[in-house]
Amino acid sequence: MTPDNGVLDDDMEISVAETYRERELRRQISKFMGVWGKYESVQRFVRKYGKLNTCRGYLADLDLYFRWLPTVGVTLNPDELIRDNLRCIYESGAADVEIKRRHTDLLDRYANVCLVEQRLGYSTRHRKAAAIRQFYKRNDSNLFGDFSLSDGKPEQCQKALSADDIREVLKTLPLQQRAPLVVMWQTGAEPAAALALKWGGFNLEGQCMRLDFIGRKRHKRPYFKLAGRDSISLLKIWREKWVEDMGREPAPGDLVFFGKRHGPMSPGWLNCCFKETAMRLHKQKLVSNGESDSWHIYALRHSFSTECAHAEVNREVREFWMGHVSAISWVYQHPELHEEDFVREYSKVEPYLSLNPSEVVTERKVRAEFEDRLQRLERQIEEYAFGGH
Repeated sequence: MTPDNGVLDDDMEISVAETYRERELRRQISKFMGVWGKYESVQRFVRKYGKLNTCRGYLADLDLYFRWLPTVGVTLNPDELIRDNLRCIYESGAADVEIKRRHTDLLDRYANVCLVEQRLGYSTRHRKAAAIRQFYKRNDSNLFGDFSLSDGKPEQCQKALSADDIREVLKTLPLQQRAPLVVMWQTGAEPAAALALKWGGFNLEGQCMRLDFIGRKRHKRPYFKLAGRDSISLLKIWREKWVEDMGREPAPGDLVFFGKRHGPMSPGWLNCCFKETAMRLHKQKLVSNGESDSWHIYALRHSFSTECAHAEVNREVREFWMGHVSAISWVYQHPELHEEDFVREYSKVEPYLSLNPSEVVTERKVRAEFEDRLQRLERQIEEYAFGGH
């Protein structure tokens, strides 16, 4: 465990990057508690969560909700919200449904009207609504009645990103943003997984790089992904910048990508940079897709899967790289598969995920022609030797 004073014992195997992350989370939690921590209901809520990231996320969602309430005429503080909800439920008449549901209807108005008007997707609204419901529940004041989210229509109308558009945007971005996004695109990694990579997790030598992962969503099984030359080249350059900014060589446990104050890179910030750059390039007619909702970093994962299918990559191998448990089980059931088989499959799709696809195709064409000529020459030598014998 990390001491409360933030000083690490020399024997603790905790990376400096992880320390930065913990400090940044604590700083954000302190900021929210500085505003709402004077209320016992908020303190009681916070004490229920041991993970700093969960606590910070829920506090951020509550902060937005508490600030929204006065805009609709509700001036109650957090403690008063809890007490008022209990009075509405237990002190009203048996048929006073409108009174009993008062706080449930407030949540409904916030999640299904206010957040929809902000064009937030279903998953984001679900998380924010869950934070509010948990706030009431943790204070023994469960919301009354039925509550459900409306369909996530903003997510359903998203237009798929083309590889050419993605390539144009990635080339425009500065190194700090381009490097993690190219890794996401060339591996199909989820943003959180890519931004959690550590320097000890891969080798920058060679033309194909293996990245090992353990677990995704509901499974904890190990699997790996492959990344191409663009990822390797960018990470080599990024490593030099990392050393320059940090003033030391990276340790195996250090996070690869850093953001503000040298802490973990925020996926939200990276997403905004990606979207804003795409919209700017669309105005300049350099990118065809001008739908703002389409431009989010998770779309790089979808594009990876699409390009794998287009390149006729083995379906099970593609699903294995995506981290889907059925494909991982399939790979485990085929021990005859070697890493070379995965490299061969990856070579099919890499040109479609390259920042300079023509160069990759040309290089491979030259290499194939060279290998073909070499094989012909070897056959001629064998024929000559056999004929001479």
